[in-house]
Amino acid sequence: MKRLLLLVALGIFTLQTAVAQQFRFGIGGGTMNQDTRKDPIFMLAVSPGVYFPVSKRTSFSLEMPLKMGYGKGNITSFPADYKQFTNEADGFAFNIPLMLNFNFGAGAVRGKKDTIGAARWSTVAREEGFGFFLGLGVASYNTIQKNTYTTFLSPDVETGYRMTNVTDIFYNQSTGVMLNAGVRFGVGAHKRRNLELRFIYMKGMTSEKPEVRGVTFAYVF
Repeated sequence: MKRLLLLVALGIFTLQTAVAQQFRFGIGGGTMNQDTRKDPIFMLAVSPGVYFPVSKRTSFSLEMPLKMGYGKGNITSFPADYKQFTNEADGFAFNIPLMLNFNFGAGAVRGKKDTIGAARWSTVAREEGFGFFLGLGVASYNTIQKNTYTTFLSPDVETGYRMTNVTDIFYNQSTGVMLNAGVRFGVGAHKRRNLELRFIYMKGMTSEKPEVRGVTFAYVF
């Protein structure tokens, strides 16, 4: 009997949560840095998510804060003859995460004008001006990088050392764990829209095991 009651309660909670779920979508931009490299990757960020309200001010959400960026950097070297050469590196990066977040305050529960169903939590939440969130998830980090540099060929009898430009293209994919946290500010009518500042940290567990840090700023519908 206890198991039956537990299953019934779980079923009711699941149904109630399913009815109350809300879809939200954010778009913005930001920067990422991989490992200790100084050159940032500038990126476009979109963050679709499904929110499951649990109270007037709190919710859990499943989100995919996708990020696509481009970066370029130069590395200058000085060979033995003191001539200066510059190695150029540029490429694209794609960050594809799946996050489970806890949300509080602004952005946690979308407000509605009525008080039916899920909106019974919205009367207070839609007036929230400030909120925060934090969460944990898994992510895939993908990079396509083109390196152009100058190298020395074998010495020539007549002209001595010869130089040539070389271009290499590298592709890398790493899967790992990701943390994110941030704040939201309610804007617009009834503060139903949000300005969001999100900080991310990813530790790759495969391939080159990169450490990725970033920050994004987005408008959430």
